[in-house]
Amino acid sequence: YPLGAAKVTMPFSAEWAAHLGAGSGYVYLDGSRLNRLLPSGATVTIAAGVEQAAVSQDLNRIAYSQTGSGGSEIWAYDVQLRAKSRVQRESESVSGITWAPDGAKLAYLLTNGGGGLGQLQVKPLAGTAMDAPIAAGAITDPPWPPHSRAPLFSDPPHHGTQRTGAISRP
Repeated sequence: YPLGAAKVTMPFSAEWAAHLGAGSGYVYLDGSRLNRLLPSGATVTIAAGVEQAAVSQDLNRIAYSQTGSGGSEIWAYDVQLRAKSRVQRESESVSGITWAPDGAKLAYLLTNGGGGLGQLQVKPLAGTAMDAPIAAGAITDPPWPPHSRAPLFSDPPHHGTQRTGAISRP
């Protein structure tokens, strides 16, 4: 809310929440349950067993991950259609999901659970293109700035050297 505005108390408790724009309500993560608060005040559960979620910059879609014994699945939920579809299945844990500004790709980290190392992946959501590994190392969650063709990443110092950058691919 804007600085100086009156405090607004939401009718839910959450570790993470996002506004979905005028007339679309909110989405929030309560424990491992991804819920949507509709403008009517009704709550709809999108999915259970959710690790994390991210809202597209146009506020029309939500990406989220679920981890099970065989790895992780990334799902997309269409806010207007109230429909979900599986985007990707990975044998490793997924973190740091972020949308491309145009909503055509998702970036995320794959972590193998050992030593804090991960692999930055970019997944096109249309066409036949495969997901592509972009960088590997002790990479932080990848923000994807507006007007950028690629996510940013930072790999903390290794022997005094730090890699930071954006990788751009057509």
